[in-house]
Amino acid sequence: MVGWIVLALVVVSVAVLAFAARSVVGRLPALQQAQADLQGRVADAQRLQERLSGLQAQSAALQQKISLVQAGVAEIKAKRAQKEQGVG
Repeated sequence: MVGWIVLALVVVSVAVLAFAARSVVGRLPALQQAQADLQGRVADAQRLQERLSGLQAQSAALQQKISLVQAGVAEIKAKRAQKEQGVG
């Protein structure tokens, strides 16, 4: 009698395990697709990060050029003002 009960428990356990495994196996294609999509997004994010770094470097260089031009313009304005005061 105990043997039948143990056998029934083993059969039920195997059935539950098979049902759970079936659910997981059924999801595998969707999970693999999601993994591929995420890997693509990671690659895109890395490319964007590299592009951002390049743009930041360009921005810093342009900002430096702007500062030099502004200093030059200020110097020109100061010289013009001195000339106007000397002439006027």
